[in-house]
Amino acid sequence: MGEIKNRLKTLMPELMTELREIQKKGGDITDAKLELETLKLLKSEIQKVETLPKDQQPKEDVEIYVLNSLVKSHVKAIDAFKASGRKDLAGKEQKELEILNSFLPKLPSDQEIKAKVDEWKKTNGLSEIKGPDIGKAMKHFKSLYPNIDGKKLNQILQQ
Repeated sequence: MGEIKNRLKTLMPELMTELREIQKKGGDITDAKLELETLKLLKSEIQKVETLPKDQQPKEDVEIYVLNSLVKSHVKAIDAFKASGRKDLAGKEQKELEILNSFLPKLPSDQEIKAKVDEWKKTNGLSEIKGPDIGKAMKHFKSLYPNIDGKKLNQILQQ
């Protein structure tokens, strides 16, 4: 079982208990409820992908794949809500995005990634990354940083 599933297993009961305590005290359960709903969504999406036939499952870690998908969809939703003037819904999506991001491994800074890219170039005897080498580099760095945005990585590689 993956690290994310283990965290979900411990967080879900804790949040349920926290929700009950807040309700007993008559407090505002909005944030705790939002967190619980987001974790339930994450758990169900992971289970949905795991039940796919093996040939349809992602090649990378299922949990990271699901988290990346959910993060991308939340970012798109935030942009759409902001564009249509729905700051209330954009704020809710932003809170959910923060919860999801807390499960992703932390990425190093662009400078640190750039240093790794320069090191990889030297190791492979390249002065710049072009053509088929981009595919090799993308595969290598996606394995190091599974939650890095592909567009961002591509930009760093071509610098």
